[in-house]
Amino acid sequence: MKFCCEAIENHPRVEISGTAEETVNRFMRERAEIISESIRFGLLGEHSAVEKRKYTSACVECDHYQINHWGIGGDGLIHIVNLAMYPAPCQCKCIYCGVQVTEPSAIRTQEHILNYQRMFDIVEWAYNNGYVAADAAWQIASGEITIHPFKDRFYKLVEGQATMFFTNCFIFDENIAANLAANPRSSIYLSIDSGTKETWSKVKGSDNFNEVVNNLKKYYDCSAQPGQVALKYIVLPGINDKMTDYLGLIELMDDLSVNQLTIACDSRNKYMDDHNAEETERLILASGYLVATLIRNGKTAYISLNEFRPDQRDRTLAFADELLMSGEV
Repeated sequence: MKFCCEAIENHPRVEISGTAEETVNRFMRERAEIISESIRFGLLGEHSAVEKRKYTSACVECDHYQINHWGIGGDGLIHIVNLAMYPAPCQCKCIYCGVQVTEPSAIRTQEHILNYQRMFDIVEWAYNNGYVAADAAWQIASGEITIHPFKDRFYKLVEGQATMFFTNCFIFDENIAANLAANPRSSIYLSIDSGTKETWSKVKGSDNFNEVVNNLKKYYDCSAQPGQVALKYIVLPGINDKMTDYLGLIELMDDLSVNQLTIACDSRNKYMDDHNAEETERLILASGYLVATLIRNGKTAYISLNEFRPDQRDRTLAFADELLMSGEV
């Protein structure tokens, strides 16, 4: 059980062992230790170098790490439950994905069945015993949920909860549609990464762009209100950064009443040494043009710091401003 999804070696986690109760309690104790150690080092200031970190040694390598009184004065409950357990199947073959298990049968071994069962037991115990906030945001991101062999168990777990379903939209699922209709805070989340069927095929390895768009529109029609379809765009310079893709994306966003786009990049490179300045420049340019195009068409852009470094985000926004002021976009 992890505290975050950053691509940092040895980031905080606890091993799943013993009973569900033992695992959850160990998880919450670890959280308390992380907060306590962070506060202590914050108070030590310049004298902190003489002490060794036990719980936050990996955290300080993270771009998002902040010394703060996290949890002080709060309710101490879990407010985000991200169900992203692997191995998990996905029939998409995205060129940036290094975790590809295409057949659901590949995770039907006795070991995988047992591990998933333990995960479900832990989450259910935490929820039933008051560790999860009533208004918590739930996320299902284990591969492609619509072909997952344990999808019915996932659906049962989040029944009645505000849930974000990470899906490739290859398949329209009535269970997801029902959740969208019943809960205005629920949503689907697709990394579309293209605005034309030709680019979709290059990025996704599948020639089904029109089917995916139709499924998106069906989910939109089933939603309780506009805004329950969320889109992400992983910028891949030289592959999906043509203006035809950006304009095609805008048209689709209009059809789905999507007003904000999450912009991301290949997260595998985030914490690598910046040895290839040329690649970084190409990313800034491609992302800046996308941000400017969105703004020019009345949309907003959210640059994801899960993939972008803060300096890359700032440079992208600055370049987008230049493009808008010059009238180039």
